[in-house]
Amino acid sequence: MKIRLGQHNAPDFPQGATVTIGNFDGVHLGHKHILQKLKNEADSRNLPVIVVIFEPQPKEFFSRKAGFTPPCRIAPLRTKLELLRDTGCIDAVWVLRFSQDFANMSAQDFIDKLLRQT
Repeated sequence: MKIRLGQHNAPDFPQGATVTIGNFDGVHLGHKHILQKLKNEADSRNLPVIVVIFEPQPKEFFSRKAGFTPPCRIAPLRTKLELLRDTGCIDAVWVLRFSQDFANMSAQDFIDKLLRQT
């Protein structure tokens, strides 16, 4: 499993990819089920699987910004990456820095500038 950090370090899959986006904090049975279904679909289309996660997690970012204590994590980033790797379903994880600029990005810009460029 490849790990890519930052917006300018997108996973390089010119043939396209199947992508899911989320916190994946703890990688529980529900996550594993979703990732296996995504892997099955990707395999049927001969495409890789990419998981996009944010660091810090959006709830952490907005809690700190509002002056609140951020919610506890189930797993730190390193453990999360290990848990994702251990599913055996993922070709790459793309970790994007969640900042105010990122939060201000429109959904369409996120799709056009990040996901479609990948």
